[in-house]
Order: sequence, then structure tokens, then C-alpha cells
Amino acid sequence: MKTILIFLLFSTPVFAQSFYYDADVKAAKATGYQRINLSSEVVGRLNYRLGDLRLYDGQRHEIPYLLVRQTGAGGTGTAFLPFTIIEKTSAAHVSTLTIKRPDKRPIRAMSLVIGNTDVQQSASLSGSPDGTTWYALDNNIVLGGRSSATTTTYTETISFPLTDYPYLRLQLTDSTSAGPTASVSTGVASTVAKPMAPLNIIRVGSHEQRPSSAAQYTPIAGLRFTQRDSSDHHTYLFIDRPVPARIDRLNIRVSSPTLFRRRAEFGQVFTQTVTHRRGQKRVERSFEPEVGFILSSTGDTTLLLPSVLTEKLCIRIANADDPPLHISAVNADQITTYLVAKLLADSTYTLRFGDKITAPPVYDLAYFKAKIPPTLPVATVGAVVDPDAPGGGPFRMVPPYVLWLAMGALLLWLISMSYQMLGKMGEHKG
Repeated sequence: MKTILIFLLFSTPVFAQSFYYDADVKAAKATGYQRINLSSEVVGRLNYRLGDLRLYDGQRHEIPYLLVRQTGAGGTGTAFLPFTIIEKTSAAHVSTLTIKRPDKRPIRAMSLVIGNTDVQQSASLSGSPDGTTWYALDNNIVLGGRSSATTTTYTETISFPLTDYPYLRLQLTDSTSAGPTASVSTGVASTVAKPMAPLNIIRVGSHEQRPSSAAQYTPIAGLRFTQRDSSDHHTYLFIDRPVPARIDRLNIRVSSPTLFRRRAEFGQVFTQTVTHRRGQKRVERSFEPEVGFILSSTGDTTLLLPSVLTEKLCIRIANADDPPLHISAVNADQITTYLVAKLLADSTYTLRFGDKITAPPVYDLAYFKAKIPPTLPVATVGAVVDPDAPGGGPFRMVPPYVLWLAMGALLLWLISMSYQMLGKMGEHKG
């Protein structure tokens, strides 16, 4: 009986990690620490913590590694870096935010975290070297009119000419025309401004404080997009990829017109089949915006993203009364990601991954990063083995549900055997 219990205890961990994919790794010609570059095919199949990677040698011994993402000294470049709002005023139907930046690095965009609203307001942006004398940057900004279905705020990014002003001033018009009215004394018609509540701007900051060279990117091949120009004066770009990938940077190329400035939103699109009267079924789509930005011929058409999976992605561009933009290309990149591990020369190893619940491993190697040489030989990573693909090698990879079924069957068999043994022991005693 003790033997059975011990076997049960030691057999359970075998099924605790059910990796779905694998890829061969061919070590370089010298023994020592080596760099294992992770392609978008690998990174796109990892869980959100990038923790379900394991490296094994030919005897199935686990090899410690370091996971490196070349985000630069300060992070990925997508973290919200707040500016200081030093003053908020509202007078004569104009709300003014005076903003102080932490340094004078040149920027071309600013992000605002705004409370959900259906109201749009026009705004202007100016800059100052000293907080006293102001110079115009952009007088044609439109904010608001957006909301999120999952949070009480949304993020909107405004673009403007490259500037290094340490002080910025954002002025929003908190009024709308109420139409002509007649003066009682003169009988002359005039337009009265109807006051409106201001937008709730909660935070102001930038996603582009770090130099673009701080992070290293690897192109993601195979990205596809479909452009649909809708009758609601919007252009929808549906983005997908046959194999999942994680996008950290997205670039939109516009071939025409030469001059343009459009509000755009990045988010996800969801489809559902709705049954109407008489049993008629229709597929309906809904768009959930996540990040608002300005697409401009005078600004940057690159959007930084926090490792977004290429699933149900969409960009919605507001055309207003202008003709739709002609989008010639949509390109994506991932933060360059690789492993560092000590490998034997010319040996073959196996990367296993694809378990959504596995936590990142904990290795002693994490405490000795400074001991690893900065320049490393590069190991070669083979194609990802997908058990669902033709010729995927099902004998190498077993789907997770099969492993759990096998474990359940094994437990039932062991319990049955233990009862039989206990019964026989009782018979002998009798």
C-alpha cells in the first residue's frame, strides 16, 4: 500500500505541466552560454506571463535559462509615464490644463486618461519654455466622444509637431452653440453659448519618453489586414495572422492622400450570430476600442502596444466628410526576445511550451546575470511542432485534456488495485 501511495505522489507532477508545442534547438559549436532567439511563432503561443517555456536536453533534464526582452533600460516603452498637471482652471467656457513635463526630451505625442463620455469637445495645444510665454502647437484637436465597456476610463493619444517645450497648455472649449436668439431690447438675433461640463481628464503623460533606439524589435512576418470603408464614415482595418503573435509595435502606411489627419482607435472586434424573427440569422460585429490616437501625415503613424495578441484586432479610422484613406501596408514588430542558457557544443535540445496556467520557472541563474558575457553565440531554433497541423507529430505532443484523462484513468486503476490488495489482506487474516 505504501508503494502505491508513493507512486501516486510521484506520478502526479508528470501530468502537472502539459506543454502543447515543442521546437528543437541546435547548440552552437562551442560549449557555454548561448543565445536562443524566440520567433513570433514561439512568443505568440506563450501564456500572458511568458512563463510556460521549458528547455530540456536529450536525457529530458531541465536546463535553467534567463528570459531576456530587449525593452531598453527603462522598460518596454509602453508604460504610462505621467506628467504633472500644475494647474486646472475653468473660465468663460474654457477649461485649461497647464502641464509640466519631467524633462526636455523631444516628443510628438501625449496621452490622456479620460473618464468615459459621449461628449466631444474641441481643444488647442500650446507650449512654453518658461510657463509664461506660450506658442501654438495645434489648434484642431478633438477630444471625447468615446467610452469603454469594461472600464470607466479610456486613453486617447494626441499627436503634434515634434517639440521639446517643458510646459504644455491644453485648452478645451466647454460650450456649444444653442442657436440664434433675439434680444428683447434690440430685436437683433445673436448666438448664445450653452455651457457644458468639462471632460474629466484624470491623467496626462507620454508613452514615448524613451528614445526609440532603447528597445530592439523583431519584425513579425505574415500579418494580414482587410480594409473596409463603411457607410458610417469610418474605415475599419481588420488585422489577423494565421499563427498567433504578440505585437509590441504597429506601423500603418498610408499611400494617399498626401495630407491627412484622422482620429483613430485601436481595439478588438467581436462577432456574434443573432437570430431575428422568422428564424433569420445574421452575423453582427461590435468594436471595443482600447487606445485612441491621431493618424497624421505630419506625425508618426507608429503605435506602441503592450504585447497584444493578434486575435480579433481592428483599427477604426474616423473619416468625417473626407474620402477614406488608402492603406498600403500594416506592419508589426515584437520586442526582441531570447533565452540565455548554458549548452553543450553541437548538442540538440528541446523547447517545450504552450501551457496557459504554468507559472514562470525559478532558477539560480537569475542571480548571476552579471557573470554572463554580453556577446554570445547563437543557437539555432527549428520549426515549431504543432500537433494540430498536418504531420505535427502527435507522438511527441499530447493535448492537455488527454493527459488529464490519462491521469484520471490511472488514479482509478490504482484505487481499484489498492482495494483488491486490502481485500486479499483481509482474507488472509481471516
